Amino acid sequence: MKKRYLFTFIVLMGISLGIFLFSVRVSGLSSQNLASAPLGVERPQQQSFGLHESAVVELHGSGLDQDVRITLVHDSAENQSLVTTFPVMGLFNVSLVHNGILYLGSSVDGLKVVDIRDALRPRLLGEYLPGKSVQDIHWNKDFLYVACSGEGIVKFQTGKSRPLVQRDEIRTPFNVFKMKTIQGFLAVAGGAGGVVLYDDHGTRINQFMRSGVAVGLEVHCDQLYVYSLKKALVYIYSIGENGNEKKVGEIALEASVKDVKSYKDRLFLTTSEGLYEYDPAAIEKFRLQKRISNIGAGGKIYSGKDRLYVVDGFSQLLTVDPSFEVPYEKLFPTTDVRTIVEQGQYLYVTGLADGLQVLDTQLISRKDAARNIYPQGGVRDIYVDERRIFVAANKDGVLFSPRDSETDFERLSSRKSLFFKHDRGRLFVAQVDDGCEVFDISTPSPGTPRRIGLWPDIPALKFAVKGDLLITTRGIHGVSVYDISDLKKPVLLDTVAKLDKVDVFRVLGVAISGDYLFTACSDQGLVVFRLAENGELSFVAKVVPPFPMNQFLSAIDVTLSEKTAYVACSGFGVMVVDVKNPNKPTIKAVVDVDGVAKRSVIDDNRLYVSVQDDGIKAYDISKPFAPRFESFLAVHGISFGVQVVDDALYLARNFDGVMIFPVPVRVEEVNVISPERLRLHLPAVNYPGRYDLQVNSPTVSVTHDGVFSYR
Repeated sequence: MKKRYLFTFIVLMGISLGIFLFSVRVSGLSSQNLASAPLGVERPQQQSFGLHESAVVELHGSGLDQDVRITLVHDSAENQSLVTTFPVMGLFNVSLVHNGILYLGSSVDGLKVVDIRDALRPRLLGEYLPGKSVQDIHWNKDFLYVACSGEGIVKFQTGKSRPLVQRDEIRTPFNVFKMKTIQGFLAVAGGAGGVVLYDDHGTRINQFMRSGVAVGLEVHCDQLYVYSLKKALVYIYSIGENGNEKKVGEIALEASVKDVKSYKDRLFLTTSEGLYEYDPAAIEKFRLQKRISNIGAGGKIYSGKDRLYVVDGFSQLLTVDPSFEVPYEKLFPTTDVRTIVEQGQYLYVTGLADGLQVLDTQLISRKDAARNIYPQGGVRDIYVDERRIFVAANKDGVLFSPRDSETDFERLSSRKSLFFKHDRGRLFVAQVDDGCEVFDISTPSPGTPRRIGLWPDIPALKFAVKGDLLITTRGIHGVSVYDISDLKKPVLLDTVAKLDKVDVFRVLGVAISGDYLFTACSDQGLVVFRLAENGELSFVAKVVPPFPMNQFLSAIDVTLSEKTAYVACSGFGVMVVDVKNPNKPTIKAVVDVDGVAKRSVIDDNRLYVSVQDDGIKAYDISKPFAPRFESFLAVHGISFGVQVVDDALYLARNFDGVMIFPVPVRVEEVNVISPERLRLHLPAVNYPGRYDLQVNSPTVSVTHDGVFSYR
């Protein structure tokens, strides 16, 4: 028995020793320098410089040596306008500001009253109607009307010793969704009860539109606009001094109305198809002025002094210039925006969490360099040429627009799309359920590209192209090769659906170099094939990471740089493989990206990796087998395709659109004065804005946000 235990102990010690030796041998798995002092960097003084101006600054800290890497990264922080958070808890349906007091209507806990006269120090004054579900709040003359689900309307007046004093109740046999004042009457959208008008004493004066389900209303140019859940219509009524109604028009839309807002003599509407502006000059001929259809499903509209705020179908907050001349922006102040109200220069926002957030509207402005594009539907991939940007959207198909435009997208195809591959002026498109399409985009002007191939019977996730051979990855169906010399009649030449007689062979990524095909297979690692001139595939080799690196097994993408393959894995990293001899590929390093790697691209000795929910991470690969972490761009949302064009990074962010920002700027000239002091010669930057300072050693990363500004 003792011999058996001794044998087991020796085996376990041997495995542990093997793991240790392997981790030491593989570059990048263990790069701790225990002898050096840990990196620490004091925040430098905030400074401003002119564009194209170089500067000299000093850093102070510990562990500062010639091995640190320093980068200027354009500040992509999406909450830089957030100035404070007030811990008022609840799920709120509606908010309203009156005389410096914020009223918050909770879906389960009544009404909360907050003093915001000192915007940076909100103060809770009181709570009313506990346990009630507040649907709307409205001021009419000197009274606050609070609509509660199933219980009618409670009428309050401001008190001397208390914020509010209850004066009356209006019992209603229906739920109240919205309240407005017109001709001195309180107009109520009562769902199946239609529209009801009440006088100052709570007496019912009129009731109409009973056949519809009135869920919202707005007053515009002395007319009452009512919308229903049942129809894609807005009904327009004139209300007389005695409370009688007269229908004077209607607006027909493509989808049911989400909200209607009167703003500066114009009327704005949202539907699931977008945001609309209408010209009310002629009621009987309501004319559509402008439309933004690429914001996703439109939701509630809120008005501020100089802009509109729209909550889209994904509960994200958009700021919209009412002229539509300035592209809108998305803000990320909280999760699932519920209510918005503007008071002075501040915006008060509530969501599913985070309490009451206060944003400075003076800081809500378009960055000069980093910007966003929001085509409708989830953006899965992008391709950018000299003049245009192409978007593969998994809802709206293939879209394109001039590079200098942010809203003017045209549709090339309505087929849901996932991936692009460009080759010799041709854009190959992998689609969700409809096979592939090919477009000629070689025209030098921004004119409409021409479709030259439609292959509904060729399923693909990704492509590689060699001459007239098209290689497609097909997930569980393996990898296929087609002859596309005749774009109208592609011919299948070969398919590999099994490997080593194993059915589990999911091919997700592909790249080609010479006569060799490199495939990223989720269950098999990196698999290499030889591609013959006749299109036949023959297995050459594969690389499956051994334990303890098997968390990198789920390969989903592969990128080649000369004789090195970088394999993005869903298991939190990138494998670096020497493929100089394709018959014997060898793992040389592993990069732990601390997230799910989705896609990668190489530019100027940099490997950019898009990481799910964590933006982009950049690595210096001037030494191909020893990648070195250099910088990161922390970006909200899921990241997919990434491309570098003219020192700008384009990142596909699914439902958050496309983000464009400057490539991080390396600080090449660094003088080490002591381990506690560095002198940096900051290079000139080409784009204005705030820049973060990122300092990285092999094991530690330090970031100071927004320390340098360039104008």
